[in-house]
Amino acid sequence: MHDLAALLVAFDRGVGNRGAATPGVDGPTAADGIGLRKISAIPVTRYRYRGDKVPSPWVFETA
Repeated sequence: MHDLAALLVAFDRGVGNRGAATPGVDGPTAADGIGLRKISAIPVTRYRYRGDKVPSPWVFETA
């Protein structure tokens, strides 16, 4: 059985703490001089499979 009063207090705290997970009124802020980038400005590139064209870091000697 749960204590209804404690449940309501916890719920009110969670509802009232919405700003903790979102940026402020002015938008995202910089921390330690490092600012956030707009994710839409970063280009999306896809990995191209090269298969056996990747050079080997080892040198093979034939006997």
